[in-house]
Amino acid sequence: AGADAVHPVSTRLKTKRKLAGHFGKVVSMTWARDSERVMTASQDGNVIVWTAASAKKAALVPLKSSWVMFAELSQTADGLTENAFATGGLDNVATVWRAPSATEPYKLEHEFYGHDGYVCGAKFVAGGKLLTTSGDNTAGLWDVTRASGSTATAASKGAADKGEGDDRVATFRGHEKDVTSADLRPGTGGDEFVTSSTDGTCAVWSLNQPTPQAILRLHSQDLAARSRGDAPPGGTKQLMDINKVKYVPGADGRAVAFVTEAMGSFLYDVRTRACLNTFGGGGSGDGRGSAAGSRDTMSDAAKYSLAFSKSGRLVFVACEDYTIEVWDALLPNQTKPLQTLTNVHQNRVTDVAVPNNGLCLGAVSWDATGSITAP
Repeated sequence: AGADAVHPVSTRLKTKRKLAGHFGKVVSMTWARDSERVMTASQDGNVIVWTAASAKKAALVPLKSSWVMFAELSQTADGLTENAFATGGLDNVATVWRAPSATEPYKLEHEFYGHDGYVCGAKFVAGGKLLTTSGDNTAGLWDVTRASGSTATAASKGAADKGEGDDRVATFRGHEKDVTSADLRPGTGGDEFVTSSTDGTCAVWSLNQPTPQAILRLHSQDLAARSRGDAPPGGTKQLMDINKVKYVPGADGRAVAFVTEAMGSFLYDVRTRACLNTFGGGGSGDGRGSAAGSRDTMSDAAKYSLAFSKSGRLVFVACEDYTIEVWDALLPNQTKPLQTLTNVHQNRVTDVAVPNNGLCLGAVSWDATGSITAP
């Protein structure tokens, strides 16, 4: 169907709450399953849980390392990781924290050693497992249900300090550079997932297989042609750094969206490995782009994170030029977003997240704050 067959949507998000309490760059945001609490992680060395409706602190968790890159709340419903969250960063360690109940303090439960590079992301998987992504070019799977504080953990730490030993249940190898993010295929309990990498690829995996089922090689030349043509004999194609990947809601795992360092944001078909839609792109990625001072124009800045509205119709993109872009996922080949939020943050926007109830959009920034916007 052409663009004239798509009913247009209009959105005008406004800032409803500011989350002020960190004293360093805020690097990630994650919502609780109840959509009432939201967690932020900052390089001030703290994780804060906020009550979204009031923007007040509900809990503060000091971390062992201030060089944190993310915090991720468990979304699983099997009870094995209830009230748990994971963190990771430049210390190459994945940690799991848990509270006995939603009203009690979080305590450190596990430290997982084995990655040889920074740990930049994690997802809790059904069955009490944790999936992590790392700068060592791999993703790892860990068992969160084992006894906390076990001698195995201490032994592995000592081995890891000597460059040996590994706590991982499974290791997923196939990327040639840093693995930047992972997302679980909806409806599979985490048995299938997709990863992104700075090697210019997204890979589709099964938990039961250590090598990828499919690899999407995202060449800039293919985007305009909406194809995945192979490079000519003796020739090369330009690969793009991919910062984050997400499954498209309602697409049954058949489509993914991703954001890149310098080429914009895209929708891709997992089966045909072809580009379905583009959202701007082709810019220099050199910092504050053309959208910094105006509304509803395309930003050329690097993109760091993305999130979908509950229906999957809207795509929210976090940008290096201090803005948040709002795109219509159904309109093809757009050159400007439906809306560009220009005054919410005063530094790089590092993460965006939508709660399960879909009523608002959360974002965090290097300006040491978080925000909640809604119509």
